Amino acid sequence: RPTADMCVDCKTLAEIKEKQVGK
Repeated sequence: RPTADMCVDCKTLAEIKEKQVGK
């Protein structure tokens, strides 16, 4: 299910973005 993988990637990207913004 590529969709599920994409969802996980999106979550990871969101976390990284949040970390960058917090920094």
